[in-house]
Amino acid sequence: MAPRGPDGGPLVPVRIEPEDFHAVAQSFVDASSRLYQVLPTLFRVLDGFRGPAGMDQAAKQFDASYRPAVETLVNGVNRAVNLLGDIGVGIDTSARNHWNADAAATPGRAGQPPPFSPANPGLVLPQDPAVPSLVGSPTAVLPPPLDDKIPMGHTDDLRTVGRAFWSARDTIEGISVGQRNALQRLFSNNQAADLDALNAFWDRVGGSGNTAILTALQRGCDELGNAVSQFADWIEDTQNRIVDAIGNAPKDAALGAIAAILLGMITEGLGAIAGIAKVLDEAGEGAILVTAVDGVLAVAGGRLVAVGAVAGSAVGAMTAAINSTPDPNIGQTNPQSVTDAQAQAAAKDVADQAAKPADVGAARELKVAELTDGTVPSGAPGTPGRLIVRPGVGKTDIDVIGGDGSYIQVGGPAKARDLAKLGQKLNILKWKAGQDGVGAQAFFEEGTPENVLAIARRILGPDNVHTFTP
Repeated sequence: MAPRGPDGGPLVPVRIEPEDFHAVAQSFVDASSRLYQVLPTLFRVLDGFRGPAGMDQAAKQFDASYRPAVETLVNGVNRAVNLLGDIGVGIDTSARNHWNADAAATPGRAGQPPPFSPANPGLVLPQDPAVPSLVGSPTAVLPPPLDDKIPMGHTDDLRTVGRAFWSARDTIEGISVGQRNALQRLFSNNQAADLDALNAFWDRVGGSGNTAILTALQRGCDELGNAVSQFADWIEDTQNRIVDAIGNAPKDAALGAIAAILLGMITEGLGAIAGIAKVLDEAGEGAILVTAVDGVLAVAGGRLVAVGAVAGSAVGAMTAAINSTPDPNIGQTNPQSVTDAQAQAAAKDVADQAAKPADVGAARELKVAELTDGTVPSGAPGTPGRLIVRPGVGKTDIDVIGGDGSYIQVGGPAKARDLAKLGQKLNILKWKAGQDGVGAQAFFEEGTPENVLAIARRILGPDNVHTFTP
């Protein structure tokens, strides 16, 4: 429930102020824009290095868990950007509901528009940056087989990468706290059924639970920062152990003068490994170095696996949060707060539900196919269309393929029930259309709520969203 005073009323018992709703709606749209910038800021750092982990086996092993985790983070940020914008649109719709209800109940004000412009996130395309590999550039080139065994990553660069993830974490945390505070101010000064729903909803977005998406993204960034920094620590610690092991190996082998040369090189640290290898090879004792390195890596391998698991653990938590992101539609306020147009849309939706869903869907798809000179790819209108699956994100269907080859989804008023799902499916449709070099469009039956159309226009572009009469 929204915070209440001792008498059960709001902490500041005042009437509903639609302008308060609109201000918070705009703050969510602005927060969506700030969250969008998290990825460009992060990737400016990631793209600034070329293979900072080196090119040995440990670098490849760590990179194999690191890159999928970053890709999942990208998907999560894209999802949260759309979600915050959708929440803003939903709250702004509620602001207009309250304004219209007040205007209808006040003599002389009926039909007057709200004194504020719609909160509009605009067209936000999902970001899909290529995650740069950490593998590629060792601090020194070693002869085989040492080049695949000894970790030679740039530890300072890796720690810079780790700090970039922590900075992203702090930015997301600031956005989450800021929006929680904005909602608290709204809850404290207003009271309505839609606010109670919104308060409960926000706990599933920015609450402390593992599946709250903003919280999961913060933890994912934190875990990635920790993993990269711990990998840098592992490199340095393993290098030191290898130096110690090399220092002992020639003495055990009683190599005499060669031992003195090696020990002199060892004081220069891992940078002298190439020289040490050359001396041992010339003496026919190169196997000593390999044996020493293998012994160290056998002990250090368990810790490397644990470090990689830190990066890998971020994937599951963020994926669960992405898949369980809730519907941002906070619903209607009450019958008195609903505009005539919304009441008509609700009635239309009830009528649709009374008909057989397959019949309604079939009529819509056939009409859109006619309008676009297209075809229904399922061959059976009203049944699931051509399946699209985007790994790690979700799936959707192509309902109609237009005469120009464009991929089209078709719907009606019921799409307003789950705006989050709608946004996800339209983003997947746009992604697949982009891969195949065709357009992506959406057709909605007349009477579909404006918040549905607004989300579709934001994702696909205004020219690619249409309404029709079956």
